[in-house]
Amino acid sequence: MTHTDTPIDSSLNTHLQRETSDNVASLKTLYDNYDYIAIIEKAPLLIASYQDTHNFAPLGNALFYYALALYQNSNFIEAKEHLLKVLALSEKQLTTIELPTLYNHLGIIERNLSNYASAHDWYKKALDYYSSHNNSRGTARIHNNIGMLHIAVGEFAKALEHFTTSYNIRKREGIKDNIAPVINNIGLIYLNIGRYSDAIEFFTEALEYEIEQSNKNGIAICYLNIGSVHEHLKNYDTALQYYRDSMLLRNETKNINGTAHCLMHIGNMFFSQKIYDDAILYFSEALTIKEKVEDKTGQANSLRMIGECYLKQEKYYQALQLFEQAEITHISTNNAGEAQNVLLCKAQLFSIPETPYYNPQQAEALFITGLQYASDNSDEKMEMIIRKNLSELYEQQNRAEESLIQFKIFHDLSENIVGKEVLRKIVTTETEKKIEKIQKKHDDAIEKQKQLELLVKERTAQLDNLINKEHNFRHIHEAFVKHISHEFRTPLTAVTLGISVIEKMIDNSEEFSHGSQIKAFCKAMNTATASLRSILDSAQLLTQAQSSVLDVYMSVTDLTAIVLKYVPEWKTMMNPNQMIDIRITDYDILVHSNQALIEKMIHYILDNAMNYSPDNAIITVKTLIENGKGSVCIHNTNSYISPKEQSKIFDVFYRGVQYRELSHGGLGIGLTVCTMYALALNATIECKSDLEQGTEFILSFPLENT
Repeated sequence: MTHTDTPIDSSLNTHLQRETSDNVASLKTLYDNYDYIAIIEKAPLLIASYQDTHNFAPLGNALFYYALALYQNSNFIEAKEHLLKVLALSEKQLTTIELPTLYNHLGIIERNLSNYASAHDWYKKALDYYSSHNNSRGTARIHNNIGMLHIAVGEFAKALEHFTTSYNIRKREGIKDNIAPVINNIGLIYLNIGRYSDAIEFFTEALEYEIEQSNKNGIAICYLNIGSVHEHLKNYDTALQYYRDSMLLRNETKNINGTAHCLMHIGNMFFSQKIYDDAILYFSEALTIKEKVEDKTGQANSLRMIGECYLKQEKYYQALQLFEQAEITHISTNNAGEAQNVLLCKAQLFSIPETPYYNPQQAEALFITGLQYASDNSDEKMEMIIRKNLSELYEQQNRAEESLIQFKIFHDLSENIVGKEVLRKIVTTETEKKIEKIQKKHDDAIEKQKQLELLVKERTAQLDNLINKEHNFRHIHEAFVKHISHEFRTPLTAVTLGISVIEKMIDNSEEFSHGSQIKAFCKAMNTATASLRSILDSAQLLTQAQSSVLDVYMSVTDLTAIVLKYVPEWKTMMNPNQMIDIRITDYDILVHSNQALIEKMIHYILDNAMNYSPDNAIITVKTLIENGKGSVCIHNTNSYISPKEQSKIFDVFYRGVQYRELSHGGLGIGLTVCTMYALALNATIECKSDLEQGTEFILSFPLENT
């Protein structure tokens, strides 16, 4: 079993809230520095002095630290006696140590003495006190200790319930100190039932808390427990590294009891690998430390484990000597539970056939005594081990029926300890953790949604502002174009009329001696005014196009019908000797588009074809369905647009070099307007030009879904 190895109580500052003497304060300092031997040497003199002077307040504190030091050295009986003395003083309010603190420590000592019923009674008193005083910290501490009591007897389901309660209280109240041991204990349950990945998860979480608190001893405990998981997984090199890291921290904090604990773990690991010589070396090192600190229980446990190694090596005499030595030591400290464990080792020795010590009757008697002890202390784990050994012993003696009975009881106990009830509790715990995680994710999502909504609101306000500005700008732009158009057209009309009048006056009068020159001037003026009108028309066209694409109504439109109806009308605008050749490849080309905008697009491209083709050119207009789209193709011969110019012809105000040389050249807006309409109609416009074949513009529109 892996233990949390926590001190008897790590919140001792709460016990010294009133002023204490320098001597008592020095005892606390020694305890915090793990110098238990110094306390054991110094405290008796202080206690005798305070008793002589009837100075009860420091007397209670001196007795208290003396008891804690005795406990840490596994001198449980004397520790219990001194704590009972402190309890008597506290009940008369003669010392500062609180009653529930004493109840808790007495419960811990009784648990270590395997007096589980008495331990539970002390814990119950402490829990009742803390609950009645709404002390969450104390309540959480006692639930954790009760859980450890249930682990000791293999009641993992009950242990998990108390650990979970302790954990939830600490999380709810934000109590971070001492939360790591609780998490460690939950991990121990997973370790004992073989859920190793879950155990690692809890031990790692505990480690994070201990690192946050800079608690080196707590970090050492987490390393030890993680090492135990790897040992169970047979990752022995990794386990050994964690054990050694734990031991280094123990040495750094001068916690030699903790160092001995690490040595015992390493010894157990080699024992499980059947490397008994190495195991004996580590158990012997632990024994040396326990002898140095006069920890009799620790000494006896080390002796028992060395004896078990000798037993496996068939060194039966040495094993028996060590078992008897360990038994005597445990009996001297009144530690009945550990003494019983040694008796079970002796019973196993007496159960081995064909050895000088084979004595099945004595082995059976020891096992039966052990069963009685396990029953009296509700220790199902010990009972399970004994039932298994009894089953094997009866099988050796051909007592098949009795062997089967013992095996069935063993099986039932095994199911009870690591079976359905534990799994049910674990599932409940896991569900609560998942709910907690889901709730956190939900809360985070809500917070992110609020932030996103706020951002969207800000961006929407910015966008609305930009839209309003754009709308105002467009309104001003349209108004400006209309106003400028009106203001320009009025004087242009006047100038045109004036020129017309002058021309008629010249024709009807002989008084003008320079009539031909004046006519030439009038012609130039007419050309200039026509150019100005073209500029105004183009600017107004671009403005209208920008307005049109903002709100386009889409409907079923027949491309072929448009060409057949309107192209003949455009023939009247053609240059002399130019011809239009209409070719209908497919009829009823139904597209999802806008008829008015399609007509304008065809008009602008056909106008370009007529204006920039020679007088004898043939312009072909063709409709067809190709690549899932309806298309209108306008082709004119004897014209060519270079690839370089093709990349620019749709830019606003762009005109090719050859077109700028023509007398009627426009502003280069028509094709730009076509691209704007195409974008609004989800259509495409493509230009193909060949030096010999001429130039073709292809308008393609999405077909209507039928």
